Formats: sequence, C-alpha cells, structure tokens
Amino acid sequence: MKKILIIGLFVVLGIQACKKDQELVDNQKPEERISESLEKYKKELVGSANGWKGFLYTTAMGGGYSFYMNFGDDGRVTMRSDFDADEATESKGSTFQLKQVMAPTLIFDTYNYLHLLSDPSSSVFGGIEGQGYGSDFEFEIREQVGDTLKLVGKKRNTEFVLVKATAAEKAFYNGADYPKMISDVNQYLVENPFLFIPDPKDNAKKIQVSVKPGLDSRSFLLNLLNGGVITGGEVPLSFSPAGFRFRNPLSFQTANFLSLDWDKSARKLFLNTSGGRVEVKTSTSAIIPLHLLIGTAASSFGIPGSTPLPGSSDSFIAGYNSVKTAAAGFNSTISDFSFDFNKNAKTFVISFTLNQQGNLFAAVYTYDYTQTENGEFKFSGLIASGGAGPALLPAMRAAMLNRFDNDTFTVDYYNDLTTGRLLGKMTSKEQPGFNFTGVLR
Repeated sequence: MKKILIIGLFVVLGIQACKKDQELVDNQKPEERISESLEKYKKELVGSANGWKGFLYTTAMGGGYSFYMNFGDDGRVTMRSDFDADEATESKGSTFQLKQVMAPTLIFDTYNYLHLLSDPSSSVFGGIEGQGYGSDFEFEIREQVGDTLKLVGKKRNTEFVLVKATAAEKAFYNGADYPKMISDVNQYLVENPFLFIPDPKDNAKKIQVSVKPGLDSRSFLLNLLNGGVITGGEVPLSFSPAGFRFRNPLSFQTANFLSLDWDKSARKLFLNTSGGRVEVKTSTSAIIPLHLLIGTAASSFGIPGSTPLPGSSDSFIAGYNSVKTAAAGFNSTISDFSFDFNKNAKTFVISFTLNQQGNLFAAVYTYDYTQTENGEFKFSGLIASGGAGPALLPAMRAAMLNRFDNDTFTVDYYNDLTTGRLLGKMTSKEQPGFNFTGVLR
C-alpha cells in the first residue's frame, strides 16, 4: 500500500509539473494562445480596407478561380467571382467564422460562390458527381507572408491564397471593368481559338498557346512540335485585374512564363516571361494537329455532367440518352463520361459514373487501339469492368460501342462558340453522322 501511495504521489507531481510547463509556454495558457491567434487573423481579415483578392486551385477538375472578398466585423463576407461575367457583377454574401480546428481555420459556414465549386451534385454547377470541382469551404491558415495569407482546404487540400487588395484593385472588382474584361477576353478566345508565340530558342518555330477559361478546364498550356516530338507544359490560371494569374511560373524552352496580360485597347494578349513581354499572336488554323497531341497534351475527351456538349451529333445524343434510360431501370443516373487515351499502354478507356441513390459506381469499357500517321484510330479487344460496366454493356453496345468495335475514328478541334471553349471532337470515318465533342484534358 505504501508503494502505491508513493507512486500515486509521483504521478500527481508529474501531472502538476506538466501542467505548469504547459502554462509557461510563451507565458500563456494554450487557450490564451489560441484565442490570440484567432483574434490576430480576424483583425487581418476585417482590417483590410480594400478587401482581399482570393485565388483558389481545385483538386478534382477545373483549375484556378479568383474571388474578391470583403470580411466584416459582424461575421459576414461579401464576394464576387470570376466564374463568368454574371458572378463578377453580382456580390454574394454569407457568414464566416474563425475557429481552432487543430489549427486556425477560416470557415465559410453559409452558402456562397465557394460552395458551388464543392457541391457534390453535378446538376447544380457541373463538376464531377460526388465531388464537384474538388474544392473546400473550410480552410486551415498555414502562414502569413506580408500581405498574403496561405490556406489549405481541410477536406481536399485545396490551395487558397488571399492577398490584400489595393485601392485601385478594389475599384476594379467593384466596378464594371471586372465583368467586362471577363466577357471581352472570352469573346476574343472564341474569335481566336488558335494562338501561338515564337519559340525563344528559334523564332522560325511556333509554340502553340492554349488559354482555357472554361470552368471545367481552366488552365494555360504551351506545346511545341520539334522533329516529330511534342513537348509542353501546363499551369492552372484564374482571372486577375491585369488578365490572368498563373498558379506558379511555367518553365518551358529556357524561359519562365509568369502571367498573361490583356490589353483592352489593342485587344491582344501578352505573356510576361523571364525574358520580357511577348505578344501572343493569332492563327487561322491549329499550330499542331490534334491527333499529334493525343496521349500527351490531350489524353482525354471529357463530357462533364449529364448532357452531351455542343457539336455532338444527333445519333450520339440519342445513344447517350438511351444509356440514361437503361440506367433509370436500375433507379440510377449517369454522368461524367470520359474517353481516355493511354499512349504508352495503347489503351482507350470509355468510362462514366452511375449514381444509384447516392452510391457511386464506375462503368468502364477498355479497348486496345492503333493509330496511323495521318491520325486515324482503330479500336479492338473490348473489356467491360467496374461496378456498373457489365450490367450496362448491352445498352452501351447499342448506343456507341458497336461504332468503336467496327469503325475508324478521326479527331479534330471544335470551337464551341456558345461557351468559348476549344473542344475536341471524335468522328466515325464510316458513319460521319456519329460524332461527339469533349473537353480536352
């Protein structure tokens, strides 16, 4: 008994010592340090007289998105976004909180533009069924560097950067220039889908420039064809007061590409590079034929959501809808078709998601493929897999797989004038009336 009492005394003394040490860290108790940290960040957010520029980079699909935000002392935030000219015009308000959730965390706790990007239903704002665009609305504050706060999403590790705005930027975001720039740039890209810059290593060669402002694939892409070899690089982008902000510098052909400016007077785009400012030039045709990019810069044709994209033929749409009807027989819906080329494995995979009352299943149809030098594709060796693939195989055969089993396909670009996207298009050579478009990824 005496030993037990002695041991118990040491345990009590140890606990008291630990407690005392804990209280002495920075001469503050843990709850005091937490409260001070949260108060500091709230003062930063609320105290920025000109608001904040926000840059978000999603993880499932899409790319970069920008916001203008004003945080109020009453726990409310108003924001505009660069989704399109409408969202850039209309401010949306919601509430926010700062809480300690393992670390200081900024929580947008009522619905706003950020929630649209994370809505799991693709019928609400597009994105992938069950994921949206792979965004967050709760962000851990990682660090502050000068006027910049760096945050990371709690659920999907979404990168979110807040930068204090200047008075001029506040006027830009709250005025007519913001939506007008988005509208003007989108219209310019519709009118000029094929862009290029001279190769800095050899001005006789052209580097193909792709600017993708669409919500489902917002990025900047460079590609060069040299001696039959394709090289390139891609970086997410979002709208900024100057034009486009890159997530990070893109290194390519001995230069770093930093951002993209829009000259509204000249109606031209200019690249800011480590070697200076370079004008982006227009072309009447693609610099690199699409079939040469298949499996490298363009490995996938995607149909986000549950509706075929503009430019798809009536016969493809009818087939797509017949698969919808077949899925309805299982009390299910379908979405997010993808047509993926793997150049190394020489496989072509058609897949989509089946949603059965909230339970998601993959339908996967895998082919081997061959490609000729002039860009014709043949498919063989169909294998159905995934939780829904075999069950929907009869419907898929009748809808489209019979075409892939028997026909030769070609690929080309399709300029979607409705949304301003440069899509990819696959067409049956034997049955030209069977064709479809998809977002190039």
